[in-house]
Amino acid sequence: MQHFKIGFAGLLSTLLLAAAIQANAADLPRAKPEQVGMSSQQLQLLTNKLKADVASKKLPGAVLLIGRHGKVAYAQSVGKLDPALDTQMTEDGLFRIYSMRKPITSVAAKMVVGVEKPDGNAGGA
Repeated sequence: MQHFKIGFAGLLSTLLLAAAIQANAADLPRAKPEQVGMSSQQLQLLTNKLKADVASKKLPGAVLLIGRHGKVAYAQSVGKLDPALDTQMTEDGLFRIYSMRKPITSVAAKMVVGVEKPDGNAGGA
């Protein structure tokens, strides 16, 4: 199950990044998923997972956009753009995506320092 959580987190990050470029996707032609070699049923499972995460308050909202062969094959919005104002998420909604790179890197560095206990003379001599 742990592998699924990591995989889904990576997938979700990718999907949120795709949402950031949604404005450009508005200019792309649309196609049914099956026309570009994808499964509507499988894509609906992703949407259902996002809806479940919204319902359990893990996410306020999300935009799922999948393009293939230069066409938008699937686009769905779920949840709230602004929960405080009760604004529904839209496919072209603009929202901030925070990077977790620095906090994760900092924790990893602290873990390495704690385990290896490097001394000030490393690399010399």
